[in-house]
Amino acid sequence: MHRVVVIDIGGPVEEGLDVRAPLGEGCRLTEPLSVRLQGLPAHEEQVALGGLDTPMDGKREESGGSRDDLSSLDEGDLEVGLGARADSDECMLKDHVGTLAADQVHLRGQEASLGRVTDRGADRVESMKVEIWSDVVCPWCYIGKRNLETALADFAHADEVEIAWRSFELDPTTPKVVELSMDEVLERKYGMTSQQAKEANANMTNLAAKVGLEYHLDRVQIGNTFDAHRLIHLAELSGQGGVMKERLLRAYFTESRAISDHATLVELAGDVGLDIASVEAMLSGDTFADDVRADEAQAVALGSTGVPFFVIDNRIGLPGAQPPDVLLRFLERAWETQGAGGTPLG
Repeated sequence: MHRVVVIDIGGPVEEGLDVRAPLGEGCRLTEPLSVRLQGLPAHEEQVALGGLDTPMDGKREESGGSRDDLSSLDEGDLEVGLGARADSDECMLKDHVGTLAADQVHLRGQEASLGRVTDRGADRVESMKVEIWSDVVCPWCYIGKRNLETALADFAHADEVEIAWRSFELDPTTPKVVELSMDEVLERKYGMTSQQAKEANANMTNLAAKVGLEYHLDRVQIGNTFDAHRLIHLAELSGQGGVMKERLLRAYFTESRAISDHATLVELAGDVGLDIASVEAMLSGDTFADDVRADEAQAVALGSTGVPFFVIDNRIGLPGAQPPDVLLRFLERAWETQGAGGTPLG
């Protein structure tokens, strides 16, 4: 199958397009891969392709790049062969069935929005990406996760939806251990009376029960979630990000576990099959710290002030724990309007 990565240029390539597809050493390449450039003006003559070390039209493309004559192409449409696609997640694109990572496509001096991997000649894209910013101690986030799962169960193209969990800390300044109950936190943060706090937590517990979740907010162990988010990023490398996210949420809300504690995080990671040595090594350093901060910075750039926050295909943003029917409606709308253009969020 021939794959095509769509890149919307949206204007002249003033200083050249630098497409970088980093490959791991010893990776085997399969399936031809092309990059489709949209939005080029008809008079654009050349585009520079560099940073590749993969076969291109039967030749070896070196890091210096090559130039292809674009003068005979129609306006707004160009396809340039870029060799082959790796058959392993670790060999090539992080989101190889979704979008190219932003740091893998560079336009010198201008912006370009990234499209999705598609089959050559097909009108329909191969996948749709849903990103969710949330915290593992956010009660609405767990409910929002269940609502999304319910919506996906009724979505005809659920198998073609890629889920990406993004980091968000409700309060990055929270210490590792907080010697307060959830009732006391609400009293201090929102000025509630003791009775009001108990009622608020009881209401949240009832809302969670309606979507099949068991909350024990009177027993939660409050603490910083930064390392828990780093753990989710580690799990994502092996495709276990969603499973790790679920395990952390259940541990906090249902099992009253201290998910700021490293020993607890190691145990929970083992529950979902992660390599214990890798988890311990990650927790002992600062691996994925930049990834967590990048997620949080992106949330700010997107205008999110709370979680959960859903972004569909970088085009549609939905704040809050939307009910399943609302999420389903927007999933269907996003699917139906793929390739129709529009302004990316952020």
